[in-house]
Amino acid sequence: NEASYFNTGGYFGIGTPSPSALLDVEGAGNTEAHFMSGTSTGNFDLRFGDTSNRWAIAFSGAAGTKSLSFYENGSSSHVMTLSGSRVGIGTSAPVANLHVSGSTGNVVAVDGTNGRLFSVTNDMSGSVFSANTIAGLLTIALAMATR
Repeated sequence: NEASYFNTGGYFGIGTPSPSALLDVEGAGNTEAHFMSGTSTGNFDLRFGDTSNRWAIAFSGAAGTKSLSFYENGSSSHVMTLSGSRVGIGTSAPVANLHVSGSTGNVVAVDGTNGRLFSVTNDMSGSVFSANTIAGLLTIALAMATR
């Protein structure tokens, strides 16, 4: 087929007679690549990196829980998950439009040009939420009550 080529360097080209990478896909105008599972409940992974440092984009076709997840270094922990209209960071099953889950330190931190604007921590023994002025001065702090 004239649309696909192997060169002497072992490179494979689709849409190009001169591939310059192991897989080189080129097209005129909008170019699409489709990676599809053969079943409606199948999974698909696309991995980037090397054997010790890699990222993966994974599609889960499980019935009722279709999601697109991003992983790092082959870990089973999700860096980010898109499921329906929900985004999960640190969780594979977001239960809110934005669901952030963390196990240590600041779960959410928002910084501005002049420093930390606010943070939410998972430390239930101290300040759970704090907001600062642009100068970094504490203006609000919410803490858990002890009984």
